[in-house]
This record gives sequence, structure tokens and C-alpha cells, in this order.
Amino acid sequence: MSDFRIAAHWDAEARVWWAESQDVKGLVAEADNLDVLVEDLRLTVPDLLRLNHGIDPAAEPITLRIAADRVELLTA
Repeated sequence: MSDFRIAAHWDAEARVWWAESQDVKGLVAEADNLDVLVEDLRLTVPDLLRLNHGIDPAAEPITLRIAADRVELLTA
């Protein structure tokens, strides 16, 4: 089983989640909420793995490890 790490970040100014990965070449994704971003990754990453890594997710199980990072500024 192959394991791929993806970092999801919250952009407070643009109010979107965006994803990046050193493991998945060509990954560009953003969405209004984290659940939609994850669903987009489930659809996009297999194609990128086929095209850029020669991996067929239909023949070999893969794991996406998605780590979300969100920072909130609190003021009094």
C-alpha cells in the first residue's frame, strides 16, 4: 500500500481551504470547506498518481494522509 501526505491549509483572507503535497506532483486544489476539499482530493489524486507517478490506484490501494492546519486570530 502506498502512503501519500497532503497538507490542507485555511486561508482566512480568501476564506478557502487549499491543499499541497510534496508526495503528489501537480496537486492544486481549493474549496470553501474541508469536506469538499477532501472529496475533491479523492477524485483528483488518483488521476495525478496515474499521470505523474505511474501508480494505478485501481490495482494498488493507496492511503491519503491529510493534515489540516487552521489558525484563528482572536482579539478582545
